[in-house]
Amino acid sequence: VAVMSALPGMEVFAPCDPLEVRLATTLIAASGQPSYLRLSRAGEPVLHESEPADLRKISVLRQGKDVTLMTSGPVASLCLDAAKQLAASFIEAAVVTVPCLKPLDETGVTDLASTGRPIVTVEEHILRGGLFTAVAGSLASLPGRPPVVGLGIPEAAGKISKAGDRDTLLAEAGLSVRAIVDKVRGVVASTARR
Repeated sequence: VAVMSALPGMEVFAPCDPLEVRLATTLIAASGQPSYLRLSRAGEPVLHESEPADLRKISVLRQGKDVTLMTSGPVASLCLDAAKQLAASFIEAAVVTVPCLKPLDETGVTDLASTGRPIVTVEEHILRGGLFTAVAGSLASLPGRPPVVGLGIPEAAGKISKAGDRDTLLAEAGLSVRAIVDKVRGVVASTARR
């Protein structure tokens, strides 16, 4: 994602479910622009209740008033599961999918930030050059912006890759429902102390 995002004129898509995959494929075929489509092969469930109107815009999967989970790609399902767990402890997390990472829907991101809720980005990517970098960069000059915290695959120089199923590898990288819940609880607690 980071390498493709750095290329001039390249559109970058990371759909979260089969609806977004179908829309992205159609959009890319019709656009005539160079595009990168990041897909998973894990048989993702449909997460949208209806087809998104515009894949280049962020899309709300779940409403919430305390914190916003912004995600791209199939880890959106983990975010929805985490939001359900958080609701049991009275933390209402919105879940927003960002299927188009470049160009980023900066208006949508700014609108979310204007709520004042902290934003936690969750991505199957290192934080540098991915969703976190794009969101934090688009909000950097916004006065009074809320905290933006990222959760992604840690960069570890010299770390040997491991083999395994997708869920095991994500958990090994710190991308599990439990990790998302813990990160959100920490962000909400630190925001409440301000």
